[in-house]
Amino acid sequence: MKKYFPLLLIFAIFSCTNFNAYYNTFYNAKKLYKEASEMPRRDDGRANSNAIGKYNQVIKKCGIILTDYKDSKYADDALMLMGKAFYYKGRGYVQAIEKFEELIKFYPESEFYEEAHLFLAKSHYQMNKKTQAIEELKELLQKKEFKEIHPQILLTLAQYYKDDENYLQAEYYLNNIVNKFPKSDEFEQAFFNLGKLYWEEEKYQRSRDTFTELINSKVSKRTKLDARYYLALNQLELKNYDQALQESRELLKDEVDPANFPKIELLIARSLANLKKTEKAAELFQKIIDENKRSKVAAQAYFYWGEMHFQITHDYEAAIEKYNQVQNQDRNSEFVEKAVSKSSVASQIIQYYHPDRTLDIETLVDQQFKLAEFYLQNLQQPDSALVVYNDIIQRKELIGAELDSLQAQLDSLHLAHPFLTETISSDSTLTTVVADSSVILPEDSTEVYIDTLSFTLTQDSLNSLPADSVKIDSTTAASDSVARKNAVIDSLQTKFTELQNQISQKQKEYKIYQDICIPHANFLKVWIYDKVKHDSTTADSLTRYLEQNYPENKYTRACRQLLNNQKIEFGTEEEQQLNEYHQAMQHLEENYSKTIELLENIASDSTHRFYQKALYALGHIQYFIREDTLAAKPYWKQILAMEDSEWKDEVQKFFDGKKFIKEDRLQAIKEAMAAEQAASDSAKVMLDSTKTVVDSMNATAKNLSALQDSTKLYSDSVKIQKPDSINTLNPAIADTLGNSENNLPLPTTKPNQNE
Repeated sequence: MKKYFPLLLIFAIFSCTNFNAYYNTFYNAKKLYKEASEMPRRDDGRANSNAIGKYNQVIKKCGIILTDYKDSKYADDALMLMGKAFYYKGRGYVQAIEKFEELIKFYPESEFYEEAHLFLAKSHYQMNKKTQAIEELKELLQKKEFKEIHPQILLTLAQYYKDDENYLQAEYYLNNIVNKFPKSDEFEQAFFNLGKLYWEEEKYQRSRDTFTELINSKVSKRTKLDARYYLALNQLELKNYDQALQESRELLKDEVDPANFPKIELLIARSLANLKKTEKAAELFQKIIDENKRSKVAAQAYFYWGEMHFQITHDYEAAIEKYNQVQNQDRNSEFVEKAVSKSSVASQIIQYYHPDRTLDIETLVDQQFKLAEFYLQNLQQPDSALVVYNDIIQRKELIGAELDSLQAQLDSLHLAHPFLTETISSDSTLTTVVADSSVILPEDSTEVYIDTLSFTLTQDSLNSLPADSVKIDSTTAASDSVARKNAVIDSLQTKFTELQNQISQKQKEYKIYQDICIPHANFLKVWIYDKVKHDSTTADSLTRYLEQNYPENKYTRACRQLLNNQKIEFGTEEEQQLNEYHQAMQHLEENYSKTIELLENIASDSTHRFYQKALYALGHIQYFIREDTLAAKPYWKQILAMEDSEWKDEVQKFFDGKKFIKEDRLQAIKEAMAAEQAASDSAKVMLDSTKTVVDSMNATAKNLSALQDSTKLYSDSVKIQKPDSINTLNPAIADTLGNSENNLPLPTTKPNQNE
């Protein structure tokens, strides 16, 4: 027996070591899983990147156990933990299903058997097999052996029905937990979810009653604080703003988690706004945004700030500004759709009722385009987008009607205006009024209803006043009459100017709708019909409408390019051709071969706006830069052959149609040299002085006094500048190619002038 004892000891030690190895591995896996589960999740409910990293480590460690210690008692634990790690990391549902099915098949006696069924159904739901998942969960509720997990199943079913907006079914399952399983772990969560469900159904008083009952139950402090938030929120929704403000402020004092401060502050800001304390509300909105940039709560703050301007201060331009920030803060915010929609409504209110706005019409219409884009891209509702585009198109007719109405008012006022001027400025009229002391002037005789453009002040009307009216001194009456008439004219003149300004503004709006908004909206309609609805007939019909009514518009060409499956190029034809020329010239310094290639494309199209300019530029590059007169000759000959080419004179300075100029120097250089010779005496003094300075600096560098004297000689003598012609090789080239559309550099070397 003694001889076997060492072997038994070794075996025992090995077994103990083996147990410790896989136990430690599993222990670490459970620890990592717990850490990942406690990490805050993203706004969409998914695990964040750090949590996903920990879940991956869990999966790896569980894999080690299932591979190296598959017969250990922790095998089913590892299998269940691995499946849950796949499930919660997101997008690992196929692997999760595989692990749960393995556990159900190979470990029917496992303590995780029931839970594996639950997570199997939940994984099917996440795989978009929703009907199958719900049926599986309902079947589990019918089995007594699954009674321990019934509260979990009920809570899961309630969540699924709520997500599907079947609030009645969700309420049924939550009430089941609250009433039948008050001692379950799910009771507290179910009770809280029930109060929140009523809030989402806008049953605010019932929600408040539920949360009040929850607070009075034996639940955690954390749950009570969360319930108090909804108590205050329900007060706000019930328009009990004073109570909402008070409860929010008290909650902020008691809250222990700083992460919840911003949403409570947001409640306070909203309460202040509804109590008309808008300045304090704005300060708090700004504080929330500054402290929580690019976050969910910042997006909410901007939305409710916009709501304050929209509903309370009626500053619709400020509302648009705030609404537009919602998506910038959180593009996945639930408030993005509301903000885009409200911004569009605000823009229409401004267009209809606020002619004195500061926002330009393009900005306002852009809000409607954003709404349509949101319907199309975010909600996949092309029909709703089409409705918005049609509203934009129809707005032009409304502007036209408004313009006609304003013009009619202006015409009526214009007819009355000369009469008023003549009545007041005529000496004979004033004499008549002063001389006739019997004229009776009632106090309201000069009343003018500006809105109706009614004016009936005439001499006959003054003479026909009631006989029993109070008479006043004739001089006073005349003076008072003139003053009152002048006030009337001033009022009419003000109205006249206002109408002129409104008409001018409406004319600008009409033109913008005509030239930009309507073609743009129609282009987007064509895109929807062609790419989304696959209705080529309607798309082609709309395109032909644009071609008939907006033939030169960039969106018209874009429609035809779209239907022809061509690359869509926005911009007018002239803009596109200018861009082509600029693109060609921008390569000149680094790669003139590329410039030649692109200019050749332009020069091959005689209808191109820059056809002649391209020919001239090609000749210029070949002659001055490449010094190849043979290559330059064909381009310039084409220009000389044209009767009315604006470039003919320029070409003839260097080429007469047969030969290039043969002087040793170009004319510009000759003129420069002649100018220099004419100033030779002065130039000689300048050059000699400069040479003296250089010689002196080289010979007496250590003698400061000599250096200063020579420098003085230089500065005194350099008074005659070289003629401007010395600095320019050819002014003609600079004039013709140095503008914004042509930036050809001047040649730096003299070309070969012999053909």
